[in-house]
Amino acid sequence: MAKVQHRSIYEIPELVKSNKLPHVNFLCGEDTFAIDGALKILIDWIEPSIGSEFDKEIISADKNSSSQNIIDLALAFPFGGMKKLIVIKDFNNLDEKNKFVELITDPPEYLHLILIQYGTVTATKTEPYASLHKNKLMFEAKKLKPDELADWLVKHAKKNRVVLSYENAVALTEIVGDEKSLLENQVNKMYDYVGEGGVLTFDVISSLASTTRKYTTFNLQDEIGRGNKAKALEIAINLLDSGTEMGQLIANLSRYFLLNMQSIELKSKRFELAEAAKEAGANFFYYKNTTNSKIYNNPGHLKKAAEALFKADLILKTTSADPRTVLTILISEMIPD
Repeated sequence: MAKVQHRSIYEIPELVKSNKLPHVNFLCGEDTFAIDGALKILIDWIEPSIGSEFDKEIISADKNSSSQNIIDLALAFPFGGMKKLIVIKDFNNLDEKNKFVELITDPPEYLHLILIQYGTVTATKTEPYASLHKNKLMFEAKKLKPDELADWLVKHAKKNRVVLSYENAVALTEIVGDEKSLLENQVNKMYDYVGEGGVLTFDVISSLASTTRKYTTFNLQDEIGRGNKAKALEIAINLLDSGTEMGQLIANLSRYFLLNMQSIELKSKRFELAEAAKEAGANFFYYKNTTNSKIYNNPGHLKKAAEALFKADLILKTTSADPRTVLTILISEMIPD
C-alpha cells in the first residue's frame, strides 16, 4: 500500500508570506518542534487581524471535549467584528470529529481554524481527514533524517552567527539525540559560550552537550575497537531500541572502518595525525579516536569487518529478517576472536 503523502509543514512560512494561507490548517506529524514552530508563525500572522481577545481560543482537547460545542464557538460571529482564531490541540481526542466536515470545506470568511494532531496520520479515508486531505489542508512535520537534521543545525548556527561544520553537527546529534527541541536548547547554550562569530568545535560540543541517550554510536565504535563483543552488542541493541535505525548503524560503522582503512594508507605515507584527518575529511578528534584501535590496524581484520557489514546490509535489503538477529550476527562476525 502506497504511503499517504501530505503537504510539508515547511510550506507554511511561504504561504503566510504570499498571503495564500487557507482558512483551515491541519498540522500533524512526528516532529513536535516543527509543529509548535509552525503554530507560532500562524498565530503571529493572524493575531493582528483579531479585534478582541475574546476572538482567540486555544483549546487542548480531551475525551470530554465536545466537537459540537467547539463548532458552535467557531461559527459565532467575532466580538471585535474582525477575524477569529480557533486552535484545537490534540484534535484526535475529540468525539464525533466528522461534524467538522462542513466547517472544513466551507469555513466562514472571518474564521481561522488550526487543528493539531501529533503523530503520523494515515486514516485519510474517514472524515474529517478525507476532506482535509482532499482539500490539501494537511501539513505534515516529518521527523528529519540524520543528514537533514545535521543540515538544519548548520543553518541554525549560521542564523545565530556561529560556525558549525556539518561533521560536528552530526556529532552533536549523536551525543544529544534527534529531538529538535532538545538540540536547540543545547546549541543555544553553546552559542552563549562561544559568542557571536565563535566556532562550535568538537571539543566544545563534547564538553557542553548533555547526553539524552544511554549510549551513542561513539561508544559502540569504542567497544568494537577494543574487541569487546559483549559490550558492543549491549550498546548496539540499546541504540536499536532507542530508535536508531539499523541502516544508520551500518552506515556509521562503515564510516568507522573506512577511516581505519584510510589511516593505514596515510600512515604508510607518513602523514602526521592532523594532516591525515584533513586528508580523510574528518574532524581531528573524531579521527584520532577512531583510528587508535590496534585490532583494526590489521588489514585482514578490516576485510572481515567489511564483509560482515556487506552481508548484514544485503540481508536487511532482501529479506524480512529481524534487525536484532542481524545485528547480533554482525557484531559476532565483525569483531575477531
